Amino acid sequence: MPRSYSPLPWKKTFRKLPPEIEASLKSLPRKTDCVVCCSKLLTEPELQSGIYRHLCIDSTSDIPVEFGSFIPSPNVGPTSYLNATFVERIDKSRGKHTKLIHGRAPTRGRLGLHATTRRQEVWHRLILAPAMSHIAFKRQPEGSNGKGVPVFFQILEVINTSDRKAILRCINLLQENVGRIDLHTVKEAEAESIRRLSEDMGWQVLPDNQHGAVIGRVLRRLGSSQKGSARRIQDRFNFILTLEPHRILHSTRGFVGYFVIEFCDGFTVFENLEIDHAMYVVRGRAEELSRLTRTALHARLGQDVERLVHSKGWEERLRKLVKKVRGDQSPNPDEML
Repeated sequence: MPRSYSPLPWKKTFRKLPPEIEASLKSLPRKTDCVVCCSKLLTEPELQSGIYRHLCIDSTSDIPVEFGSFIPSPNVGPTSYLNATFVERIDKSRGKHTKLIHGRAPTRGRLGLHATTRRQEVWHRLILAPAMSHIAFKRQPEGSNGKGVPVFFQILEVINTSDRKAILRCINLLQENVGRIDLHTVKEAEAESIRRLSEDMGWQVLPDNQHGAVIGRVLRRLGSSQKGSARRIQDRFNFILTLEPHRILHSTRGFVGYFVIEFCDGFTVFENLEIDHAMYVVRGRAEELSRLTRTALHARLGQDVERLVHSKGWEERLRKLVKKVRGDQSPNPDEML
């Protein structure tokens, strides 16, 4: 995980449910459907200071009248990071297996290095898909007396009052991004509407003429102080384009920093430009993945995912991998003709 997150003027997370949420749970019947939400007045000084830029809100004109939603930036806090990012964990239940470790070592008697390999017993690892919960918000109709704009925020996930773990996760997700929390019950029809909305990822092919606009939205969430990160994001996206992918998909609602990149049939990469960690290879077509609901996508990504870490030389590793699956026999830039 990142060592530091975006500084915001409120407490980021709770280790346990705060007293006001505990009080709400005690007043509700067991196994009642509810949502984590809140109302908050966004003042003009706050907007001008950029504390809601991570939600793509810089001015009152950025606050929609109808619900707009997306997955919060992973750079806001630990819960937001886990909500948007694949997590790798050691699986000791399956024992160890032999792994071939590649490296480089000094060549004796010569100035230079040579490739090395060694076998090592390592634990199996699980790659867990992120929860992909959305945060939605809209302008509230009631007046503000000129002090600010009232906005309603909500985590688009119906949770049961008996599921304390899910409640704490959603509470922390809203707290990190907004700095205020509450718990409301929902009726059956409203709960079903929220479920349908949260299941639709809205993947669409990203046309070439929209590359700049979409990358601009990703950079906007970073703010002007992170020029190094902005340059890294632009360079990474530009390199991906040099590999001439078949198609790039981006969510019209949902993933702001995530892209689904299909290099050839059966070889698709999930890349989150906001995280300088790793990309994830899925053996499937982007078109097939784009038709999956949020729940189905979560299950699919938990089955067979390969991690490609953004360590030194990741560009050439990806280039070679793409060439291999395409059956391209042309020499690599680092190979002598």
